[in-house]
Amino acid sequence: MPEPSSPQPQPTKSATPPEKPGAPKGFADTFRRKPARAPRGLTPGPRVWSATAWTAAAAAVGAVAALVVVPLLLAGNDDDREERAQTVVAASETPEAPSPSPSVKESKKPEKPSPSATPEAPAPPAPAPVVESSPEAPSPSASRKSEPEEKKAPEWTKTVISATNILSTGESWKTNRIRMTMQPDGNLVVYNEDGKATWASMTFGEGHTARFQQDGNLVIHNGDDRPIWASQTHGNPGAQLVLRKDGDVVIAAPGGRVLWST
Repeated sequence: MPEPSSPQPQPTKSATPPEKPGAPKGFADTFRRKPARAPRGLTPGPRVWSATAWTAAAAAVGAVAALVVVPLLLAGNDDDREERAQTVVAASETPEAPSPSPSVKESKKPEKPSPSATPEAPAPPAPAPVVESSPEAPSPSASRKSEPEEKKAPEWTKTVISATNILSTGESWKTNRIRMTMQPDGNLVVYNEDGKATWASMTFGEGHTARFQQDGNLVIHNGDDRPIWASQTHGNPGAQLVLRKDGDVVIAAPGGRVLWST
């Protein structure tokens, strides 16, 4: 026969009244409960999540406060630095003891501007000279260029032939301007400075001679010693045959009167 089983102890009921579904839980109730264990580990309960939330909120508030307070502190430090810098600058501006060597003091009086620094008004441009060409009175330079240079007149000389003087064939009486020549053809000819004949006796033949005689007569003799031409100035003893500066040949009396001329 089966043995009678021992009576099983009945669980005692807690004096805590059963919670109504949907009723709000208090803070003490939340932390009083023990967390349930999950099959594979510990699952945080509502208390842990609530504590975590409060911790996160506190951390966020601290971070915001740090973001606000740190710039203010930095700004305060900058202000302190500026005040120190101003204090240092003000201290450096204090006058120092004068040095042994004399220093040049700046003059408080305004310096007068130098004449060179004064801007001067530009001088008006000078009018260009107007050159008027007048045909009646040309300028000396223009006349020198337009007119050929004048040759300086040579100083001509004269030659005086006294009696008795004979001019044979090929011989001449002359100056630096003219010459009177007895040519081989028997003609007595006067040539000027250009070599042109200005007078001729027109006596042709061989062996002719020209003679200026004591009576003042110029005579041409042929080869037979006969006179064939004469100046017809006889009867004037002391007369002279003159080759003048103007290029003429004359026979002049002792008083200077011209008796004959080419």
